[in-house]
Amino acid sequence: MPAPPSGSIRGIVRTRFLNLIKEVQTASGWKVVVVDALSVRCISAACRMSDIMDEGVTMVDNLEKRRQPMPTMEAIYIISPTQASIDKVKADFEDPDKPMYAAAHIYVTYELDNMLIHSLKQSAELVARTKALRELYTEFLTVEHQVYNMDLPEAFHRLYTPSLPKREKQEMIGHIVERLLTLCVTLGERPLVRYKRREGQSAAAAGGEEE
Repeated sequence: MPAPPSGSIRGIVRTRFLNLIKEVQTASGWKVVVVDALSVRCISAACRMSDIMDEGVTMVDNLEKRRQPMPTMEAIYIISPTQASIDKVKADFEDPDKPMYAAAHIYVTYELDNMLIHSLKQSAELVARTKALRELYTEFLTVEHQVYNMDLPEAFHRLYTPSLPKREKQEMIGHIVERLLTLCVTLGERPLVRYKRREGQSAAAAGGEEE
């Protein structure tokens, strides 16, 4: 995959990910990147593995799999803001005498709600070893230089299956709004949203974007 044009959606996302990795300076000059199922798709759609390794990364590891402890290395966590991922990060620092890594730099693909922030604070060891906590707003896939994907393959089924409960449709609309919002934040855009007047689902999504 050749380097994308700097002004393209893929180029902007690539630069954002590589810059955050580059910003983490360690005494040894080396660091570990830890990703979850969603964030690895977002990153791999925009960056080559060689791009990441060129920034002093020794390993890209999966948060959801068993990992080799590296207590002398600092870790950059790029994860989705879910309770499951937060719990796994906390588990890495559960034993103060045997932490998985020397320090944590935590970046989430969307905003952390108050419940997740409270959950993070419950781990005194993790709080003590956390050097950064930032929201990235990059929860979408860059399919081509100027094409993106919300990565919600079940969206059409949920929105247009009459037998599904209204609650499930509203949840899906919420996910679409959140991911569109991360795209707008990444591009620095405040879009004008047009929708069919009598289409309730479109109106709900447009209303969510305005908020």
